[in-house]
Amino acid sequence: MRFYGRTVSLRAVMAEKRDFARRWPERRYEPRGMRTFCNGALATCVVRAEVAFRAASPGRGAVSQGIAEVVLEVSLAGPRPVIVSETSRVLHRGSASAGTAGTGRSA
Repeated sequence: MRFYGRTVSLRAVMAEKRDFARRWPERRYEPRGMRTFCNGALATCVVRAEVAFRAASPGRGAVSQGIAEVVLEVSLAGPRPVIVSETSRVLHRGSASAGTAGTGRSA
């Protein structure tokens, strides 16, 4: 799988996601919109989603919030859909909506 531009194993992706969950034990995501583009000849779809996020780590006294875009490439070539690529980028940091209101402090 391509994970943020690197080719990595599923095991490495899961380890990175576990580390993120430990670092930011409190997380909230609110969808803002989604677009999907599919290529039938290649049996792939690219899903772009914009989300408002708020992540907090009370133990560290840290909060990160804003708006991000998440991009997934999904292969439909096998018996079930498989994510083959994941990336994201922060579009805006700071208070994004009532659902992400907080201290405004970024980590």
